[in-house]
Amino acid sequence: MNLAILKGRIHSSIDSLTRVVEVSRPDSGEKINSLLIPCRYWTLSDNCLLTSIKEGTIVFIRGRIDSDEKIGLYIIVETITPL
Repeated sequence: MNLAILKGRIHSSIDSLTRVVEVSRPDSGEKINSLLIPCRYWTLSDNCLLTSIKEGTIVFIRGRIDSDEKIGLYIIVETITPL
């Protein structure tokens, strides 16, 4: 079992079910790097909180890592909390 916990900003959409979350992490210096991580809600429903949150909203996500041929590695979102 794998576990992923993210705190980031909703960025853009890849498709109707997949959103990108921008996660900032400090570099070894003073520079901050951003990672763009694809996320899908576990039910694959268009009416989920992940797809209805406005772009730019900071969220806390708990989920697991999975892979897809089209988008590569992504997070299956089990819980999402807007902050």
